[in-house]
Amino acid sequence: MSTKGSLTLDQLDDDVLFHIATFLEARVVKYALSQVCKRFQEMFDNEMYWKMRMTVRFSKKYPAVPCPPNFQWDDACVAREDMHRVWSNIDQSTHNFMYSCNIYGGVDAVHLMQGGEILVAGDRNRSLNLIDLTKYPGNQASEEQIKEMLVHSNKTAHEGWIWSITSVDKKVITGCWDYQIRMFDAEVGCSLASSFKCKAPVLSLYAEDNEIVASCFDKKVYFIDLRTSAVCSRVFHTKPVLCVTGSDHFIISGSEDKSISIFERRAGKIFMMFKLDKYPLCLSYSDNQLWFGDVSGNLHLHDGTEDVFQYIGTYNVGHTEKMTGLITTPGAIFTCSGDKSIKVLDPTREPTVIASINVHKKEIAKIDYKNGVLVSAGGEDCIGVWLPRSFQKESYVLV
Repeated sequence: MSTKGSLTLDQLDDDVLFHIATFLEARVVKYALSQVCKRFQEMFDNEMYWKMRMTVRFSKKYPAVPCPPNFQWDDACVAREDMHRVWSNIDQSTHNFMYSCNIYGGVDAVHLMQGGEILVAGDRNRSLNLIDLTKYPGNQASEEQIKEMLVHSNKTAHEGWIWSITSVDKKVITGCWDYQIRMFDAEVGCSLASSFKCKAPVLSLYAEDNEIVASCFDKKVYFIDLRTSAVCSRVFHTKPVLCVTGSDHFIISGSEDKSISIFERRAGKIFMMFKLDKYPLCLSYSDNQLWFGDVSGNLHLHDGTEDVFQYIGTYNVGHTEKMTGLITTPGAIFTCSGDKSIKVLDPTREPTVIASINVHKKEIAKIDYKNGVLVSAGGEDCIGVWLPRSFQKESYVLV
């Protein structure tokens, strides 16, 4: 067949190519178009293009605070466009089901590990369950097929309610009302690898390769050195410490005494404390953004740029009861509440609702999100699960 007189893509002017790119998804531009030739790479694989694309598509201030030097604008743009496409059209973009196999009693903690492939859950029957989400057979799944997703169940993991779960690599770390913090090896039948005892119920966990930090009911924050098994505690608050998170520089905790403490790890002392009108229940800190949700259901933002932690704003995102869970990502913010709802929000200085999800009949205790997978801990003996309808090499998010 003759191609005489035909026009190829690389013969088009830059302005025409930029216009064509506006009709393509960000991930197509990043992972396909920019890889075609050196010219396209120079056009589309640069920070200026992605900043401009973000500004045109999303008008509100983003990031919500000044971004750190290593901020990846291309990844952020892909994430934001993916989130809008998926969560504004949940029914067509995700598989949603309620998982209840081997769940007895309300679920208080859920956690995603191994890139979102493994779901870890703790229920009020004191059971620890590991569920392989890659085994989900589809919407027409039988009860037996759903049961096959359960890869491990430990009914004696703790002697109380499992209240918090996190992980480091393939180690599952749990915190419980029995005062225990336990580490299980998911590679070896979820066998018990180590155990540490605090002096009160464990309410929240933050973990790194060599350290676990736990906030507890006895007003203390516990630091556990995984290299030596040494346990020490510090008192930052006057009432139970409800939530904790951290970074290389800080450990940040929120308490029922209506305060947030910022502990400087290198100096070994409190760097800053600020008082609140309502006590916080959940925290997130990344890319200089300190977000937290309070007992009234509001969302708050402080700017950690240059370690100032300046107050930016308080936002009513539509929750009518306490905010019980908070996950922040470059593409969206996820919150859950005692009002039985999950909100998916724009991660901007003025967060607006992308989607409001109402599938639970009782309070949602926790949520987690990783690589396009969302899970929620339901009080009605089940876990809400949202899986993308197709998987990609770079991301689970639907193309």
